[in-house]
Amino acid sequence: MKRSDFSHPRIIDNQAYAELYYKRNKKRGETLSKKYAERFSILGFEEGNVLDAGCGYGIYAIQIAKSFPKAKVTGIDLSESLLQIAINVAQEEHVSDNVTFQKQDVQKLPFTDNFFNLVLNVNMMHIVEKPTKMINELERVLAPYGILVIADIKRSWIGHIMPLFKTAFTFDEAKNLINHSKLQKGQFYQGFFWWGFEMIKNQKITPYK
Repeated sequence: MKRSDFSHPRIIDNQAYAELYYKRNKKRGETLSKKYAERFSILGFEEGNVLDAGCGYGIYAIQIAKSFPKAKVTGIDLSESLLQIAINVAQEEHVSDNVTFQKQDVQKLPFTDNFFNLVLNVNMMHIVEKPTKMINELERVLAPYGILVIADIKRSWIGHIMPLFKTAFTFDEAKNLINHSKLQKGQFYQGFFWWGFEMIKNQKITPYK
């Protein structure tokens, strides 16, 4: 199955659609965000600067702020509509003191080198126009011994039923993109709908379970 392009804008710029998107995905996002927080703890994260690159409505950034109150979390996205939802939810969850949201491009990060101790990038690889450029930017801002986690949906036969998956990379394509980036070797894994990659800069990691 060949990869197809998006049939809708890559950036959600309609507030009504953003609200609908949030309601449809909130429950699943909450479940996944808790699993990510547990994984970060296993990998040794306790505090520091965190970047959620392509944060959408902020579900992962907010959960990190809740799970690691000593962390300073920054979520970035190009959708002002989704960012407004993220800001509102952060206020409702009383974590606005340690999580902020900015309109920024994941392919051109406005942060200094080696700044973040944890970088998370979920469901963005298939959306950005230049994924390798984004990956190299994530590597640039990741501090030594910092944790990086990238995950995305996976193209497979399921795309015949769910067209969104036709826009994604296959597991092998994703591995190839990451292996030809500036990232050091890390650990790849995959599920039925998704694939993932994680690494600790300058250090081996605990195997994913």
